[in-house]
Amino acid sequence: MTGRLCSLLSHQFEPALRARGQAYFGENRASIVESDAESLSARVRGSRNYVLDLSLFDHSSKDSMELIMDCSCPYFLDYGRCKHVWAVLLLADSKGLLQPPESVQHILIDDSWMEDL
Repeated sequence: MTGRLCSLLSHQFEPALRARGQAYFGENRASIVESDAESLSARVRGSRNYVLDLSLFDHSSKDSMELIMDCSCPYFLDYGRCKHVWAVLLLADSKGLLQPPESVQHILIDDSWMEDL
């Protein structure tokens, strides 16, 4: 069962990525290295060990927040969303980390860095 973070973001991740991320989560391949109320750093064991950073910020609208994410895997560099990020989002939900307030109805993913590629 996913928490509120994943339920607000699931439509922004392809089903195949969610399924693969769910498998990584279920195999305990993701671990939180450090976290606070707005951000976390994590590692995921894949074909290599990948480093991830996620930050959740208030957006200009009261019912929205913005997620900034980074993963060191090559897939993320090309496409911006990967199974490693989804595994870490599931882990964050399971631990009650990065949870948006009840008033938040939308989480926007900041993909603006991809415009520079």
